Amino acid sequence: SVFWYMPIVGSLMLGPLYVSESPEMMMGKSDRIDRNESSLRVWPMVGYLAATAVCWSAVSMSFYALSYSSSSLSPDIYLNMALLAGIDCVVYGCAMPFIDWLSPKWAQLTSLSGAAALMLFCSTLPPKSWAMMSVCLLGRMCVDVAFSTIFLLIVEVFPAPIRATALGFSNIVARVCTAFAPLLALCPPWVCCLVVVGATSAAALATWTLPQKTRLLRGEI
Repeated sequence: SVFWYMPIVGSLMLGPLYVSESPEMMMGKSDRIDRNESSLRVWPMVGYLAATAVCWSAVSMSFYALSYSSSSLSPDIYLNMALLAGIDCVVYGCAMPFIDWLSPKWAQLTSLSGAAALMLFCSTLPPKSWAMMSVCLLGRMCVDVAFSTIFLLIVEVFPAPIRATALGFSNIVARVCTAFAPLLALCPPWVCCLVVVGATSAAALATWTLPQKTRLLRGEI
């Protein structure tokens, strides 16, 4: 089934790079943007797009990998799911002061690096133990912060005429990568932890390449 739908997936991934925004959106903006800011096929926008796709894929896959592997984290799978959901609600509701303090880029870089370090330590702990569950909850908290900053960085990095295209492309890539997350439930817990370590480490490096300051077009609200 996966291979049957690969042509469709390929068209969804490559299409945004060649399809422009609607004429209504582009009308009146041509005098305020240059060529490097009006296309995702030129540098540095193509580099920012690749980095954003890596970050989005890593965060999404890490989030669902921890959810699907919750049965291996501690003896009580139902308590695991409840704790993960509780952490999600708390972090999503309280993350903005932390993000405002560090800026979206540095908040994402810090949270991804923290998630990688925590999950590396978690891979050494005995499975189905409360120690592993506690460290996984801290790692999930870091992943949740990065999930929030990804949307903010989309706004900061990409100008309005190509922002929706960048968002759609990154979302498609992330969904394809996340489709393999359920397979981690069949692996030992330490394998899942190391996969999350690799994904979050790559995303942290990709975040480092993104621009620091807000890149808004003149006259854009």
